[in-house]
Amino acid sequence: MTKAAPNISFQSCPSCGSALNEGALTCGYCGSVTAVENISSRVRSEFRYWVGRAGAYLQDPAVLIWVLATVPVLILPPLLALMMCFRGSWNSRRGDAARQAYFSVFSVSVVAIVNIALSLIFWRWLSEISMSAGLSFGLFLKSLGIVSPRASLQAI
Repeated sequence: MTKAAPNISFQSCPSCGSALNEGALTCGYCGSVTAVENISSRVRSEFRYWVGRAGAYLQDPAVLIWVLATVPVLILPPLLALMMCFRGSWNSRRGDAARQAYFSVFSVSVVAIVNIALSLIFWRWLSEISMSAGLSFGLFLKSLGIVSPRASLQAI
């Protein structure tokens, strides 16, 4: 009677492709650390999966409009959401679907307008803070020795 061979599964080394035993930490052929390679490849595959999934969601125009409407600090994405929303509302039909479309247009519009207002308040606050701290762009250029064209004309 012969003994059954132990169940050994083989993997391949991510660097050189040689066969590895299950649970091996280093490659016997090239010496690379396979645990690090396996973790990095797992992170890459997870990242690709989630980027692909996000891309699939963003292909839906309603999801894209909501994402653009809620982008903080920037002013252009909420404006794009408003334009896309109003452009789509003109093509809606009468009846219950039209009421849902108008409710969606109204709610997206409110979120986008509030986001734009908060962004403008933020940028004004940031400019006041930077001016009170003496961090203006003109003073920065002047400290580098760059003179504005008006100042060079006044010197003549």
